[in-house]
Amino acid sequence: MSAGLKEMDVVTSENDPCLFTHKDMIAISWIDDLVFVSRDGSKIDEMVLSLKALGYALDKKEGSGLSAFLGIQINRTEGSIELSQPGLIDKVIRYTGMQDCNTGEKTPASVTPLHTDSDGAPWVDANENWEYAAALRMLMYLANHTRPDIAFAVNQCARFSFGPKQTHAKAIKRILRNLQATRTRGMVFSPIGEIIVDAYADADFAGLWAVEHEQDPLCSKVSNWIPVGASRLSFLMDEQATNGDCPVDNGVGVHCFVSSNARADSSSTSSCRNRECPWYGSVFGMSHAFQAL
Repeated sequence: MSAGLKEMDVVTSENDPCLFTHKDMIAISWIDDLVFVSRDGSKIDEMVLSLKALGYALDKKEGSGLSAFLGIQINRTEGSIELSQPGLIDKVIRYTGMQDCNTGEKTPASVTPLHTDSDGAPWVDANENWEYAAALRMLMYLANHTRPDIAFAVNQCARFSFGPKQTHAKAIKRILRNLQATRTRGMVFSPIGEIIVDAYADADFAGLWAVEHEQDPLCSKVSNWIPVGASRLSFLMDEQATNGDCPVDNGVGVHCFVSSNARADSSSTSSCRNRECPWYGSVFGMSHAFQAL
């Protein structure tokens, strides 16, 4: 397909081999799907006919259009676009049998940090009809695509994918109750009409300092948020990367990757600025404005 697009004067992006640009449209490939976006639908029809003439078998998906591509609904209002996945939310809620759950949870995570709970009751003894890891995978897909608001809560639950306790499953159910109450909501893009790449980076122990068992590693959490034109483009949450003289043994069996917030923030900021921002800046053919909070 790439060869055929090239014959039609479609250029492959240097930053993403699945992104193609043309003077009249943009094309995005995903496995065996190809999406065309253009201000003029007749230009897309002409492109498809030309590719068929070259021997490529293309079938247009009728009905839902782009709004249901990969299960993501796209709702447009004046000045904004909202991406949501109510279908996937319904799926994970049905999978866990939470259809009739209480929807009173206003936040996906409790103020009490989720820790190892080494003395807690194992999840396998709960006799539930769903798998912890399977539910977590669906939640991670949601968090990575249309619901960044649950990313931290999901990240905390993901730490205990192996040997989860009932307290960890309770945390997943809290996320599901929050999703049930907000199933039609998603990520909102409100472009300002100017392409500016900003970046916000932070790092924190997420309330787990002096809470985890002394034999468990304690890592600072790092996150960064990169909006383009005031609209979210990228969100990352991970364990703080090691550097230089880390990890450090503090004498009580706790290995700390970063032992001070100032040091953690500096490392997070440096990673975001040097690894993430240049790539997005090159995608849009511009230098980025960087702001660290």
